[in-house]
Amino acid sequence: MLTKLFADIHDATKKVTEQIQDISSATQEISAGTEEMTATTENLKSTAAAAAANSAKVSEHVESQKATVVSTSDAANQLSTMAEQLQELISHFHVRKVD
Repeated sequence: MLTKLFADIHDATKKVTEQIQDISSATQEISAGTEEMTATTENLKSTAAAAAANSAKVSEHVESQKATVVSTSDAANQLSTMAEQLQELISHFHVRKVD
């Protein structure tokens, strides 16, 4: 009977050891998954920061182009006014054919 008791204890200990190994294995898998998620999160963070920096650069370029367009428009208006004034000045001159 004592032998049966020791055999039962041995079997129970073996089962507990196997369960501990299973838990340890599962814990390692969870740890690996967590590390992978952390790396992915860092990549996303890095990508988001780069996108934000690029958006800021695009915004700066858009503002610069806007200023250039406004400046070009102003120059075109000034040129148009000058052309009208020149037409007015030229209209005072008459060309006659001399024989």
